[in-house]
Amino acid sequence: RKVHDGNAARLCTLNASDGDTANDSLGSASVTALGNNNFVIASLWDDVNSVVNAGSVMLINGATGAQIGTTIAGDTLYDELGGASITALGNNNFVIASAYDDVNSVTDAGSVMLINGATGAQINTIEGDTANDWLGNSSVTALGNNNFVIASLWDDVNSVVNAGSLMLRNGPTGA
Repeated sequence: RKVHDGNAARLCTLNASDGDTANDSLGSASVTALGNNNFVIASLWDDVNSVVNAGSVMLINGATGAQIGTTIAGDTLYDELGGASITALGNNNFVIASAYDDVNSVTDAGSVMLINGATGAQINTIEGDTANDWLGNSSVTALGNNNFVIASLWDDVNSVVNAGSLMLRNGPTGA
């Protein structure tokens, strides 16, 4: 895996371990720049540990091309981790929205993960609680104060099917 500048000159070779099987389509969902010059690669069709289309997200050092931390991967068939969006926050953290993530055996509940943009460590996860909530599918919006808003059109709230929800979250903690 090679990173090129706009003139096709090779800047570096990524040492990432995913995107290594047919149709993984490394970077297919997005490549997102962070303010600290790191970048995030989301590959929703990545097959990870023989799990088809589990999806993966990798944090890469923008100066060296080396992967930071470990690959964050979906754990069930068609989780398509990172497929809904990757949102960069002003504090260099980032948010992974995975609408098709199966959470605690709940199909397509969806999840939104807050990740440290310097280390790749997971800070917090917000999970859908009902089948087909598709949490985070509508959007994740970064705010100027480093917080973020999760919009979920199909979220079931208080037994109201597809009521939808908006959640304001703290950018440093995810709370």
